[in-house]
Amino acid sequence: MQLETKRPWGLRKNRVRRFLRAGALWLLLLSVAPLFATTLVVKLETGRILLAADTRQERFNPGSTAMARSAGGDERCKVLSMGGIGFAVTGFIEYQGNGSSLKLPDWSANADAMEAFGKEGDDLRTVAADWGKEAASHFSLLYGTNPGWLKQLASSNPLNLLEIAFFTGWDKDSPLFLMEIIEFDPQSATGIRVIEQSRVVGDVAFSTNTVTQELIDGGTGRAQHVADEWDAIAENVPTQDLAWKHIEFYIKKTAAFDSDVSDVVDVLAIPAGKPAVWVQKGACK
Repeated sequence: MQLETKRPWGLRKNRVRRFLRAGALWLLLLSVAPLFATTLVVKLETGRILLAADTRQERFNPGSTAMARSAGGDERCKVLSMGGIGFAVTGFIEYQGNGSSLKLPDWSANADAMEAFGKEGDDLRTVAADWGKEAASHFSLLYGTNPGWLKQLASSNPLNLLEIAFFTGWDKDSPLFLMEIIEFDPQSATGIRVIEQSRVVGDVAFSTNTVTQELIDGGTGRAQHVADEWDAIAENVPTQDLAWKHIEFYIKKTAAFDSDVSDVVDVLAIPAGKPAVWVQKGACK
């Protein structure tokens, strides 16, 4: 059995204050970022939403008493373009039985997202809800078949989270950001609970990775140093590329501080009223 995991502008002034106003939702995600070894970033730019992720992957093999963890490469696409919807995911996002005695069907979070989009089209809320139900069913089946293995996965973080997915797009003229969070809940009948969080994405970038968010907020010494680096680089970046290049820069700098994050980056733009378009392809081909 093998599960893959993806590990967690303008003026710098007031970033920390605006971040704290985002509330407990952001704190919940940031607290588990080290588990997922990924940085997902979402940000509103004029007339479009930007969604980005690094490309590093890891593999987990539950054992009789503990998980065996092995490194993967930097070729995992974690962002999908689905009409007017952008999708990104982190956590235990793929199952491959590889001859396991469990005989469970293989699945992947990306394939589930594409299937939901194929049925529902650009109805972002319904696509997100369908994906959440399907994701929960995979883990419920694993829990029913081998609860010890599911508990191993969940115990890798204090909140028992298994997957976090971003769905971004537009609700008429308003940017929309939904998160589907899959968690282990031993008190429920199936052992799995789906938490849906809705938030209108703002012009301050948000990341699931603590280091990336630190750099975005600019409140530490190294964050200020990185911001100074960006100010020098930005002078030579075309105006139309500043927003997405800034996000890419944050992720690349995160990789310099966190070896579980790749400096290969995928960036998707979701314009209002138009299909999503790639502005940077790393692993997403």
